[in-house]
Amino acid sequence: MRKALNKKLHVAPPSAGVYIFWRRKMPLYIGKAANLKQRLASYFQKSSQLPIKIQKMLQEATRLETIQTASE
Repeated sequence: MRKALNKKLHVAPPSAGVYIFWRRKMPLYIGKAANLKQRLASYFQKSSQLPIKIQKMLQEATRLETIQTASE
């Protein structure tokens, strides 16, 4: 599933917004960022560099949603 989420990263805008990692119909994590593209890219670095809780979240996530906003 990580590859599917990674594809979403390539279409993420470099603007402010909110991102939501979903597991089916339940949100796993909701975050905000001044630059969505940069923030989401940080989740897709080498797994060994990520905290265990982030690795687990990425394994469980089935969908990634982004919402652009005027500011962070």
